[in-house]
Amino acid sequence: MNVLFDFIVTESSKYAKRDRNRLFDSLREALRYYDFLLIAAGMYRKNSRKSVSTVRKRSKFIPAQTGAVTPMTEEEIGLMEEENRLNTLAQFAIERFYLFAKIFLDRIALFIEDYFGPARGISLRSHDKWVKNHEQYSSVKNLTYPEGFSQTIDWLKKHISDYRDKQVSHVQRQRIAATTWSTAKPMIRNVAYYIKNAGLSYSEELPELTQAIETYIQQVRALVESNRARTRVELGQYSST
Repeated sequence: MNVLFDFIVTESSKYAKRDRNRLFDSLREALRYYDFLLIAAGMYRKNSRKSVSTVRKRSKFIPAQTGAVTPMTEEEIGLMEEENRLNTLAQFAIERFYLFAKIFLDRIALFIEDYFGPARGISLRSHDKWVKNHEQYSSVKNLTYPEGFSQTIDWLKKHISDYRDKQVSHVQRQRIAATTWSTAKPMIRNVAYYIKNAGLSYSEELPELTQAIETYIQQVRALVESNRARTRVELGQYSST
């Protein structure tokens, strides 16, 4: 189930006819990028699992530690080429996910500002601004946040916004990008090896990020439902909460 689409459809019926489409219009871009995230996550799962399976198949060609050099067979070369192709597709999905997720989070922040109205001197034009100003905004608008809300938006900033900015879009240190996975969790992750100080930076596994975003959508839904009377959108006559 698309939790954001379900929220939009369910919520829009609670407003006056002339404003019934406003919720959808305000969340249209967020919904589009959330759909992109789901596509990227599906692509990641498919190619990540195939890549790990290919690596395991290729492992049977690794010779014992005898010191002898043996030529690669055509089958082994083919597996290496397939592994490289699948790794590239998985990396593509990972980086696309981070780029789209950052845009999605920014659109949700803009929706909240549109729904409850702007506050003088308080910017919600991005998720980073939302994290920074959400307590002040709550005070001005007299909003009650769901339990764990502040922790969720802060976690998303650190694990999505900051990673996207520092490891995908605005890399400032020389590095070598690669992929890695563990036998415990055979899902590919991006890893950057920084050349000067040998530091490492790992991406999160996309199922974990997807779950965190879904939790956030549910919390945004709870935020709207518990503070609906404070919206600047006209409510319908049958809205009771």
